[in-house]
Amino acid sequence: MQTADRADERADERPAALRRDRRAVARVAALALLAGIAVAVVLALHTTDAYDRTGGHEMRFGAPFAALTQDQSDFDPPSGTRLGLSSPWEHPTHVRVLPAAADIVLLAVAAAVLLGAGRLLVRRARRTTQPGPSRPPHPGRTA
Repeated sequence: MQTADRADERADERPAALRRDRRAVARVAALALLAGIAVAVVLALHTTDAYDRTGGHEMRFGAPFAALTQDQSDFDPPSGTRLGLSSPWEHPTHVRVLPAAADIVLLAVAAAVLLGAGRLLVRRARRTTQPGPSRPPHPGRTA
């Protein structure tokens, strides 16, 4: 009779645990997507070397894929000058959707891995610090 009661208790605990796990996965996914968008925007607005691409005719911004291109050919900066994204009203700017989406997805996956690993480490640390039910010693081992 006691084994049937334990089985019922375990069956009641499983759906709650699954709901908790699903909510945690949803939170990690949402945070990872936001982190991917934020990092992609920061990398797209990052400065670049003025002469590393086509002499300023097609400045590319974004990492790892160039999501923004801008024509800054009217600038004539000295060698070694670093330029950033300029006003789109003065310089033709193009947003490349596929590389921008690839940046966001790639960065979100990296963020999800880091967040998931961090969550796992926190859960393990909590398990080891919380007092659990005492277990009887293994019958084959001596203390």
